Amino acid sequence: MILRDILIVQKREWDQRLSEQYVQRDVNSVFDPTDDLVRVVIGPRRAGKSFFALHAIGSPGTCGYVNFDDERLLAVADYDDILNAIDAVYDHPKTILLDEVQNLPRWELFVNRLQRQGRHLLVTGSNSNLLSTELATHLTGRHLLIPLFPFSFSESLGVLGHPLTDSEHKAHLETYLINGGFPEPLMKRIDRTDYLRTLSQAVIYKDIVKRYRIRSTQGIEDLARYLFSNIAKVYIDSPF
Repeated sequence: MILRDILIVQKREWDQRLSEQYVQRDVNSVFDPTDDLVRVVIGPRRAGKSFFALHAIGSPGTCGYVNFDDERLLAVADYDDILNAIDAVYDHPKTILLDEVQNLPRWELFVNRLQRQGRHLLVTGSNSNLLSTELATHLTGRHLLIPLFPFSFSESLGVLGHPLTDSEHKAHLETYLINGGFPEPLMKRIDRTDYLRTLSQAVIYKDIVKRYRIRSTQGIEDLARYLFSNIAKVYIDSPF
């Protein structure tokens, strides 16, 4: 499949996702036409970064979109081919969303070049690959971080789509305190226990153990279990 065809299929997926229920997030305006900063959406896994970015960037008729969570794109040697496909599908868009950009080898060079060429960029990616210290090195100050966390309680009320009585409000708060604010268990009514267990394992082993090459995985698991059990306490980073 040629690049143009891949992006056409991704554009259809974008259209489909825009038709799904969306809860407005408590985040400041994503784009400012007066600057040329690269907007970088960061946050925990499954917090809804891609979904937020798709809704924030606009409609497919005015902006471009590439999802690099596609192994066929990662085999492209000349990134100009990707840019040419974007321009062909979206008619030379000024604004482009690069989703899961950390999967692209040397992504920072591609992003910097597009920024220098006058494109307005919104970028999302894994927190383990887009830490603020690394972004400062890769993008040399030409970026603005947009932190996105799971739903706050007020945001979770938007899932319901209607006003609540006082008793319903209290019941929803109790549910929120138990289930947490990750969007999928709230919006899709999936089993939260298995979902959160799988998510926590991914954070521990993919974002921490793999990234920092930690050999004592039992120690990390014990630490995570302790932190999960003491969420109302203050943690102090001490050298002792």
